[in-house]
Amino acid sequence: FETNDSSSKFIGTIMASVNQFQRDITGEKVLATMRSKAGAGYFPGRAPVGYKNVQNPNATERFARKAIAIDENTAPYVKEAFKLYATGNYSLADVNDILYEKGLRTKSGKKMFHTKFNEMLKSPFYVGELHWGSVDLKEAKHTPLIDRDLFERVQKVLNDHGGHICRKRKFEWLLNGFIRCYKHGGRYTAEWHLKKRIAYYHCTKSGCPRYIEIGKLEEMVADKFKMLEFSKDFIDLVLEKVKNIFYDRRQSYESKRQGLVNQKNAFEARMRTAEDKLLSKTISDDDFTRMRNEIKIELSAIDDKIIRLQREKDIDVDLAREVIGLTDNIYETYKKSSPQLKRLLLGFFWEKFEVHDGLIIKSVSSILFEELIKAEKAFMKNDNTIISNDSNKFINSNEWCIISKSNNLCLSLIGSIFFTISFKLCLFKSPKIILPS
Repeated sequence: FETNDSSSKFIGTIMASVNQFQRDITGEKVLATMRSKAGAGYFPGRAPVGYKNVQNPNATERFARKAIAIDENTAPYVKEAFKLYATGNYSLADVNDILYEKGLRTKSGKKMFHTKFNEMLKSPFYVGELHWGSVDLKEAKHTPLIDRDLFERVQKVLNDHGGHICRKRKFEWLLNGFIRCYKHGGRYTAEWHLKKRIAYYHCTKSGCPRYIEIGKLEEMVADKFKMLEFSKDFIDLVLEKVKNIFYDRRQSYESKRQGLVNQKNAFEARMRTAEDKLLSKTISDDDFTRMRNEIKIELSAIDDKIIRLQREKDIDVDLAREVIGLTDNIYETYKKSSPQLKRLLLGFFWEKFEVHDGLIIKSVSSILFEELIKAEKAFMKNDNTIISNDSNKFINSNEWCIISKSNNLCLSLIGSIFFTISFKLCLFKSPKIILPS
């Protein structure tokens, strides 16, 4: 049989066309079925993050036999992603980092791509809508994970932050935004000198040729924290607040944990009952298998909740430790902190540092800390304090509106301290300052 003659080629072409025609028909049928399924309110593809594909063979409705349901393992991460981003205090990359540290992974065990993470936060699927091809349903069959109000707040933050932008800088500089040129008033920037493998801060204006090594300037700024101290009555107030919050949360933890333990005991009792019925032939083997699988799923979900609850308790303990450490020694707390927490502490205590000719010649405290000083809840230590020879020993702060010395001010400042420390305790993945290759 000669395959190169004209007849063979003609037949081969016809057969290829028939095969392609068959594939096209199959594809059209699949798309039509998926379109019909979407029109009926059921998502026709692989479940998004937070959901899972499930089979319901006993469902009366045709498309309900293969549907999606909430995934107990990943749904909490999706909810937390929306809640964190809605605060406006995090970038997309920050929230992605936090949830990766907490356990959110792709099927291959990796961190979600930034584009996919952005698409997740913009998807109305999580409020119960279904948009697939020409199908647009405001109320689909799946259970919403997020309420409408939270979703709208996230969309507003996305728009305010530049929509889909989720890029991260190649290098993160600790003092970005805090260092100003005393001569020009402009902000300092930083850059790597690849040949020297050294990074420098410097003024962006011409006429300021002085470059300062990042380590040297950051050490000068760290020295400023040696001058800061809270008053004893403010420390007592903070510690009292910490104790009240800790004990309230511990009581809540113990109550929730006991409730979960009771649920677990109840399901284990049901398992023993099912085993007894199997041995006495009261139920069939198929019924026992179904009951055992259902109970195992429930027990696994309860164990996961207990683990998450224990993590929350550990965070409460760490929160108390961090706040106590901050009130005891501000400088040591700053030095031991991650770069991310250092920036938050900088923002809590300082407005800016003005630099000229390689020296910090003016330091301006933040509005918040300025009011603490005016309320005599904090002060600057000028005596018996070791300060770097390259840095000045005075604080020059702007004049702010004086607030009455009341506990209301102290409580609001306590809240700010908690807010600052909580960033670290969200398992924030600290940005790395990466050396260039």
